Amino acid sequence: MKKATVILAAFLFLGQSTCLAQGGWDEWDHRPERPRSDWYLGIPSANWGLAIGNAARFTGLRINWSDHNLEQINGINLTLWRPYEETSGTVNGLALGLMAPAADRFNGVSLGLIANISGQHSRWVTASGMATIGGGDLTGLNFGGLALVADGRMSGINVGGLATVADDDMWGLNISMMATVAQGRISGLNLGGLALVAEGGLGGLNVGGLAAVAEGRITGLNGSLLAVVSERGIRGVTLSGLAAVTEGPLQGITLAGLAAVSEEGITGLTFGGLGVVSASPIRGINLSLGTVESGEEIGWFSVGGYRVKSPVIKGFTFSVLNTKARDFTGLTVAGFNNIMRVQTGVAIGLLNRAEELHGVQIGIINYAGNNAKPFRILPLLNLHLGT
Repeated sequence: MKKATVILAAFLFLGQSTCLAQGGWDEWDHRPERPRSDWYLGIPSANWGLAIGNAARFTGLRINWSDHNLEQINGINLTLWRPYEETSGTVNGLALGLMAPAADRFNGVSLGLIANISGQHSRWVTASGMATIGGGDLTGLNFGGLALVADGRMSGINVGGLATVADDDMWGLNISMMATVAQGRISGLNLGGLALVAEGGLGGLNVGGLAAVAEGRITGLNGSLLAVVSERGIRGVTLSGLAAVTEGPLQGITLAGLAAVSEEGITGLTFGGLGVVSASPIRGINLSLGTVESGEEIGWFSVGGYRVKSPVIKGFTFSVLNTKARDFTGLTVAGFNNIMRVQTGVAIGLLNRAEELHGVQIGIINYAGNNAKPFRILPLLNLHLGT
């Protein structure tokens, strides 16, 4: 997951934005270093009013070519160029940059034509034409024309043209045209044009154009054209063009074009075009044109076009070709009902086989291994109602 995040960030920001996020301004610009001046003109005061130049602390309107050694600005800060060194200080109010406003902390509205850089946090409204990059948290309305990146948490309305990436949790309305990625949990209304990826988990309305993937649990309304994948489990309403796959439990309403697969069990209404498969129990309404198969037990109502198979099956099953179980309890309708040990209930098919029958078999050929020899194999009807 971490590798995927790094690859996405490297691809989308072309190296330049990464340098900005790390405060590597000197690496980004290899021109000879210019002298850095703290000179400024304050009108009518050195502390408030209008400042032209690099005032470290000021209240009012401050206009500067390039910031360095910034401490605190209250009011409006207009910067014409990028800073010559790493970010510092706080801007409370409106921060504007023809290229990139940059400070440790923005409290208010910060807008950059090219980029927007905060070293520690940015609150309220943070936006830029290309890349909005936070060295810490981004809170409020956050927008990056190409990319929105936070080294900490991201909360509020978070929109990145190509990518929205957080190194921690992401909460609120989280959107990008290509990838929405968090190393923590993503919660709220979460959309990734190509992919929605979280290391912590996904919660809310989760839509990944091609894939919605989480190392943690996925909960809520989950959709993808290709796959919804979780390591710890999927719960809610899940719609996937190809597959819904989890190592944890799969719970709720699940519709997958090809397969619904879980390591720790499936519960609810589940459809897999070619298969509904789990190593653990499957319970609920289970439908597939292919196979419904469990490594432990299938319960309630199951329809498999090709096969329904489990060591233990309880409830109703229908299969065009084959129902196969070690022990079966309920009603099964299939071309071949193959109960290798105990059948309790009714089996209807062309061929019915049970080593130990406690119930009824209806079919062309019916085998009950616990009947007396003349009655073990019978046409049309076989039964064993005793112990």
